[in-house]
Amino acid sequence: MHSLIGLIVYATSRTEALRLANERLEFMCGEDGQPFDWGFTMDKPGARWGIKPVVMTAHGQRGQRFLRRLMGYTEKAFRYSLGLLRKQVEKYNDDELYEQRHGNDIDLAGFRYRARATGVYCGGEVHLYDNDCEGIHGQAHLDDALDRWERLGGMRKVDEYAGLTVYVVPADVSY
Repeated sequence: MHSLIGLIVYATSRTEALRLANERLEFMCGEDGQPFDWGFTMDKPGARWGIKPVVMTAHGQRGQRFLRRLMGYTEKAFRYSLGLLRKQVEKYNDDELYEQRHGNDIDLAGFRYRARATGVYCGGEVHLYDNDCEGIHGQAHLDDALDRWERLGGMRKVDEYAGLTVYVVPADVSY
């Protein structure tokens, strides 16, 4: 399946941002349990969606609109899976959920998939990634990534990011 994601990177220029995003995308694709099979930034032939510009300033109008869109996708996927889980937990006992058996009830078949989807930290249900390739799940994490972790002070190498611009780079991924 394909998914649209955004990679938040800290860079001195749009060119550097695109390079860094491609490095992170390469890290996130392939073997060894990586979340994606392959991925392309929007400057590459074969990328779906054709989003322009291929690099956006995260604090600019287009970047903010794109970030809201992707956070909306992540939240929608989470809430959908959570709603289905709630119904299943109310309908079935623990043994039925564990064994995933209740006669021929097809509704129970995807219980573990939906449970995973609500707690997943990367992959098809997560549409934004921070500078460290960690999936962004909520507004607090997004805010921290956008302010380069300044709120956390000594917990991160804030000085390392001083003077860098925050960019978001769209990518087409397969999982």
